[in-house]
Amino acid sequence: MRSFSDTLLAHSVSANILYVIYRIAFVRIARRQRISSASRFISSEFRKKKLLVLGCGPSINQLPADFFNRIAEFDIVAFSYAALLPTRITYYLYEIPEGELLKNHEDFLFPALKYKTDSGEIRHVMLKNPHSAEGRFFELFPNAPASLTLALHLRSLSKLKWVLRFLRWTGLRKHFFFQSRASLFSTCFWADSVGYEEVVLAGIDLNTARYFYEEPSPWVDVKIPNPYPGETFSENSVHPTNDESRGLKVEDAMGVLKAECDARISIVNPKSALSRLFPVYNLDDSTSA
Repeated sequence: MRSFSDTLLAHSVSANILYVIYRIAFVRIARRQRISSASRFISSEFRKKKLLVLGCGPSINQLPADFFNRIAEFDIVAFSYAALLPTRITYYLYEIPEGELLKNHEDFLFPALKYKTDSGEIRHVMLKNPHSAEGRFFELFPNAPASLTLALHLRSLSKLKWVLRFLRWTGLRKHFFFQSRASLFSTCFWADSVGYEEVVLAGIDLNTARYFYEEPSPWVDVKIPNPYPGETFSENSVHPTNDESRGLKVEDAMGVLKAECDARISIVNPKSALSRLFPVYNLDDSTSA
């Protein structure tokens, strides 16, 4: 049965739309969970025109020494261990993982996340998978609003395009995170929906499965161990979200998103797998703090 539903979701626009409606109803009605709009924190009065998306790719370690002093004109959204980077963060979007990765986060990420939130360096923390049963995050951040991430399972680029147009037409994209393979996709789709005019991607490499904190970094002092010690990745290994054997490559999904977005998207790393789609951002255009 699971195999049949997976196949249906991979190929049917209607099945994906019905899945979205079902998940929203299930979480809100069956589980009676309070879900905040993904645009809850957005105010046109305070929102800047530019958004910097901070990922965890190894190119973070090649950023100029003054990079974080040159992004005053940006709001900043970050995922995962990007919270450790020496910068203010406007939105921190978090999905609670499972197993060893959760233990890794509890030991090495949560303390820094708590400190930076209490000190005001992180303005807003939003949970993207409130259905998780893990409780430590809720103990540390009892007031963190919870939105809902809804997966788009389609493997066809043309069909993904039609679903994105449906979500735009209905206005649903402002209220939930719609994800094709990766948080990068859902964040860019959301950023466009709430009115950001320019989105710049830093630390978004996709041409390797490694992360900036796995090697000596000018930005962090603590060494974070691999939560999967038996699993190693070479520098040239494919990032899991860009592995076509697991589904639609996020690189290809971003190509569809580019055509459906009003926001201009650019990248900081010229060697990123996304360099074929998006122009390289000129750091000389950034404003110093």
